[in-house]
Amino acid sequence: MRIAALAANEKKGEEIVALHVHDLTSLADYFLVITARSATQARAIYESIDQAMTAAGREPLHVEGNTAFRWVLMDYADVVIHILLPEERDFYSIEKLWVDAPTLDWSATDTPANQ
Repeated sequence: MRIAALAANEKKGEEIVALHVHDLTSLADYFLVITARSATQARAIYESIDQAMTAAGREPLHVEGNTAFRWVLMDYADVVIHILLPEERDFYSIEKLWVDAPTLDWSATDTPANQ
């Protein structure tokens, strides 16, 4: 998860939030939620994460939204990454849906790197 968060941060992703959802759902262990200010920036963030995760030996099981770039979902089984434009992030309020999930400091060196 840290690899993806750092890649998003390099492309100026905003409001990067890492949620530990392991105890709340079988969908994933972590959700990473990122705001992009434009579809162009969302694409850059998506490509940066894809390259960084591939370099780490990780390939997504599924990707959605990588044509319009308003909400891109990248599913790595244990980590699900959401790249959203501000309107989508406000409307879907992923953090509010998973309010019981602890947030993680993705910049900390003890954060799971390979996630």
